[in-house]
Amino acid sequence: MEPPRETQPVAREDVIIHRIVSAISEAANVATTELSTPLDEVVDADGLVQLLSNGDETIRVTFQYQQYVVEAHGDGVVEVTDSGGGD
Repeated sequence: MEPPRETQPVAREDVIIHRIVSAISEAANVATTELSTPLDEVVDADGLVQLLSNGDETIRVTFQYQQYVVEAHGDGVVEVTDSGGGD
């Protein structure tokens, strides 16, 4: 029998950033740890979290990450499209 695991609640902020990074890495076909540029070098991650975690589902934030256009919605949806440009 395994000992009980201690779990900590996942902060909404962590979920938002994880969802965005995961969507980018999926579009780029690489592991999240293999993304060449940290997200916070491209966009203010704290500001992004504040905008997207206020409960307003109509909010949409769009930014460029390398060759990808990322659109994150207040309802948790993240869309990543290839803009056709390369690094």
